[in-house]
Amino acid sequence: FVILFIVLCTRSIEDLYLNYVCYTIIFFCTAFCVVALPVSFGFVYPQYEDLQHVEVEGVWQIVFSTFVVYSMLPLRTWVAISYGVLLSCLHTIISVVVMDSELRLLTQWQQVAANIIILLSVNLVGIFIHNLTEEGQRRAFLDTRDCIAARLEMEDENEKLERLLLSVLPQHVAIEMKADIMSPVEGQFHKIYIQKHENVSILFADIVGFTNLSSQCSSQDLVRLLNELFGRFDQLANDNRCLRIKILGDCYYCVSGLPRAL
Repeated sequence: FVILFIVLCTRSIEDLYLNYVCYTIIFFCTAFCVVALPVSFGFVYPQYEDLQHVEVEGVWQIVFSTFVVYSMLPLRTWVAISYGVLLSCLHTIISVVVMDSELRLLTQWQQVAANIIILLSVNLVGIFIHNLTEEGQRRAFLDTRDCIAARLEMEDENEKLERLLLSVLPQHVAIEMKADIMSPVEGQFHKIYIQKHENVSILFADIVGFTNLSSQCSSQDLVRLLNELFGRFDQLANDNRCLRIKILGDCYYCVSGLPRAL
């Protein structure tokens, strides 16, 4: 147990092997309880021939092991219950068989009943503690999952807002505005984003006959047409190092020489 505790504290074992560690602890606990049972397993010790097995042998070992499995090991509920019930039944059956063979069952039945009550109580308390622990772990897992989901959702919304901001404003203005929004506010007036540039050309592109076209098309077809047209305009503007300024109805504004002079 000390070696297992040291290995777990050094973090040299991955979570993948945690189940193997748990089953190793169960194996040692089982061996600890079996050795303490009130039976000799066929071994004869001449110096202890006068000593008889008593019913209380192995009770505290089973109580300790059962409580450890219920409260300290991350096992499924049915595994922990099966372990505790099997150990308790094994000790009770061996005690009854040994006492019946030595003709002491009628005189020592109170001790057997007390053992059954103790083992039953420790199993009930262990189930209660195990359920509380499992519920707390499940609640902590759900809270962590909700926190991570909320964080991812917030990051996704921030990306959407940033893309929306970049679709409305030039990139260098949007970056500067975002930095100002994240920084503390100084004064009561908002900053005005005005810069002076030399050698700048502005293009105003308007669709001829847009009013007649809009009256002949449905709203969905008109929006699809403008989206395709302005998408091509954006590609041409990007290829020629122009910067789109604004889209207003059927009018497309772009500028060359911004933010870097040609």
